[in-house]
Amino acid sequence: MIQEGREVRSIDQSETEGARRSTVVSDLKPDTEVPVNRKRHYYTERYKREAVAKVSELRQSGGGEIGSYLRSEGL
Repeated sequence: MIQEGREVRSIDQSETEGARRSTVVSDLKPDTEVPVNRKRHYYTERYKREAVAKVSELRQSGGGEIGSYLRSEGL
């Protein structure tokens, strides 16, 4: 029941039927291909030290090239 001011009216079932979902059958088939899981990267300690040294060097130069370097390395 909805109360508008002092008037009280009830909502019958026919007013809410427009919200039902369509039951159309589609010819489209769902994509059943499973994506390949990539292996996790494991970086050596040497590579990590070199990357940190390079970022430190770029930070001291102040050119703002750290992001570019990290993107090029895929980090």
